[in-house]
Amino acid sequence: MRLLILGFGHPLRRDDSVGLRIIEDLALTEISEHADLVSCGTELINLLHLFKNRPAVVLIDAVDFKKPHGTILRRVCPGDDVTFLESDEIDSHGTNLKLCFSVLKLINIKVPFVLLYGIQPKEMGFGQELTGIVHRAKDRLILQLLQDKPWINPTLLNDVILYYNEDTNEWREK
Repeated sequence: MRLLILGFGHPLRRDDSVGLRIIEDLALTEISEHADLVSCGTELINLLHLFKNRPAVVLIDAVDFKKPHGTILRRVCPGDDVTFLESDEIDSHGTNLKLCFSVLKLINIKVPFVLLYGIQPKEMGFGQELTGIVHRAKDRLILQLLQDKPWINPTLLNDVILYYNEDTNEWREK
């Protein structure tokens, strides 16, 4: 039973591609020894079979949660309570997480423990490059995942928001 890490995004929509780029970078780290890494574009519904027999699933995406650009969010959710994923305060392009988790229940796949890592995007227009602030956040999120080690025991993690302070060049937890 391996951890599943899913990266979302559209490769031609600038900061929206951050989840895909993180998956590419994670493949070069120790995480690939403990987890299955999947780039799933903008649709999750066709990959629900991957949730079967997973202790936990990590979702990585550019997420509009109304914070300053480049802010990192980690939300922790036991599989039985995915209500935060249904919230209007978290918007992840076309991926309807509420529908996906409802379908999992309908097809008798137990909803695993879920960790959502999101980065507040700056620019979602056409283009292939991440904005500078989201690129910085991408690198910090990868470090956070390596620190968190969600393949060991994700239930020990809690919700967190990380802001970048340009005056001190440091990440701050809030």
